[in-house]
Amino acid sequence: MKARFVQWDGKGSAQDYVISKNLHRRHLNAGQRAMIAAKIAKRPFGDQGGTEISIPTIKQAADLLNVNPATVHYAKVVQKEGTPEEIEAVEKGEAAVSTMAKKIRQRQDWVKILSIFPT
Repeated sequence: MKARFVQWDGKGSAQDYVISKNLHRRHLNAGQRAMIAAKIAKRPFGDQGGTEISIPTIKQAADLLNVNPATVHYAKVVQKEGTPEEIEAVEKGEAAVSTMAKKIRQRQDWVKILSIFPT
């Protein structure tokens, strides 16, 4: 299969253009889009020389990927505290990001509770 190239029209940012095209191509659910938004939020973007860098906020990343900022916060919990299997389940669309984040938080709460009892 031969690669197809499309010239960017210069409207908006190149980052926004690439993300938009990939979202239309991949048909991701809200949890999957939130996982992507969580990865790009707070990450610098710019040219290779670093002279023109912008750092998207969680809200900007959420808007870019058409998800609620709260969903991006759930995704951050999954990415930071989840097991590789939990992260993969959300990224594949097999588990809801909010459900997984709540499961992870409950597990952490139980660990805290159990840690106060002597062994």
